[in-house]
Amino acid sequence: MPIEVSSKKRRLKTVFIDEKQNVYLDGELFDAVTAYRIENSASSREPAKLTLTMYVDVDGVGSKSKELQTEKLGSRHLKDGGDNGK
Repeated sequence: MPIEVSSKKRRLKTVFIDEKQNVYLDGELFDAVTAYRIENSASSREPAKLTLTMYVDVDGVGSKSKELQTEKLGSRHLKDGGDNGK
């Protein structure tokens, strides 16, 4: 089920799709894209709506990632005199 992100004014990204159907947002390749849909043409003066389908590993939704939480806990453990895994 799609999750709508707030409609706050955001800076628009620039999309480029090359002849091999690689999708770039602001020059960064999104290589896990399996499908895309663009509403509005490149010649339109209105912003286009881009919908991407990607397969990803989910580390968290609505909270900090597990990796970041682990890093913070690890550094706190060291500051508190932890044994650093010994």
